[in-house]
Amino acid sequence: MTTKTDIFSIPTILTVTITLFILIGTAIADDGKTEVSQSMIPLSISTPGHYILTENLTGTPETNGITISTNNVTIDLNGFSLTGVENSLSGIVAVSNSINIKVINGTVKNWGLDGINMPFSRNCLLKSVTI
Repeated sequence: MTTKTDIFSIPTILTVTITLFILIGTAIADDGKTEVSQSMIPLSISTPGHYILTENLTGTPETNGITISTNNVTIDLNGFSLTGVENSLSGIVAVSNSINIKVINGTVKNWGLDGINMPFSRNCLLKSVTI
């Protein structure tokens, strides 16, 4: 015999499972790094974490390639290039006063404004990056 509680618990479990799948998505690598591909550009990062390119990426006109609006972000170019196009803005932009932003291991080139722009940011690191 089914009770009222049993009927309501099944949809709740399904809802939680579906929600977790949507939040996690397929862009999270096994090691917890968020994989970044061409289809995600322009990219706005509002969640702290480690973001890693999976291929060379090309910007679009009148946009930044990657905009960071949070603290504690690592962008690992993974040996790839983030390349601007005609009338593009900046390759990577961190909003003013960002803290602990790292850009490592790759190339940021041919952007209309700046390759990397992190105004008034603190504790930032650019390592093995060609601009």
